[in-house]
Amino acid sequence: MSSKGPSWVIDTNVLVIASTPGPSCNRAAALLDAVSRKCCLALDQEREIEREYFRNISAQTHAAVWFEYMSKRQRFVFFTNRVTRRHARQLLVLSFDPSDWKFVGVATRSGCRALVAEDGDYWQPDVWTYLCQHMRLELFRISDALDRLV
Repeated sequence: MSSKGPSWVIDTNVLVIASTPGPSCNRAAALLDAVSRKCCLALDQEREIEREYFRNISAQTHAAVWFEYMSKRQRFVFFTNRVTRRHARQLLVLSFDPSDWKFVGVATRSGCRALVAEDGDYWQPDVWTYLCQHMRLELFRISDALDRLV
């Protein structure tokens, strides 16, 4: 855990949901606000997560403003996004989307090992079991993460 609080990894889809008007937007935005108060954001030192965030969210959205707030307050911690060869082989066997590996790689190195995601591939039973039991991650949907942090 960082001196800034536990480090959480947040999949891009959560930021997209927080920035898209709709029924899930308020909970996702509330989660980002809770993270800004109690946690730091774990990112990859390769900066692939940050680039993905900004390919998928617009500059004036809640998520973009939140990211800027976190940046100004130095609420980031950085880890490599690489997964081990053994895990990479198994993630391929499980057909886990390689574009999500960077989030998993960072989460395995962060002290908290918490990852918030809404993408369906994380929640496939075999993938979920592997990520939680073999990679020892704590996976959260937005609502569960918000409940944990509030």
